[in-house]
Amino acid sequence: IDIYSDMLLRVTLPEDDFKRERNVIVQEINQIYDEPEQFLYDEFQKHLYAGQLYGRPIIGDAAEIAVMERAKLTRYIDTH
Repeated sequence: IDIYSDMLLRVTLPEDDFKRERNVIVQEINQIYDEPEQFLYDEFQKHLYAGQLYGRPIIGDAAEIAVMERAKLTRYIDTH
């Protein structure tokens, strides 16, 4: 339990690690669209639930992830 509490309460997020992981996540999001079923499902959800949270992909949006800054993520972690 001590290890898990340290991971949650004492998050270290070096800039290099953040950038590397951000690029990995963007690659994973882009790979999803190599699967036609997943692409169609996401497009269907986007149009069916336009303007609502249900219309957004669960994994996130590659364009938003690509420009996310480390400071924004650490602020979110600190407040939640």
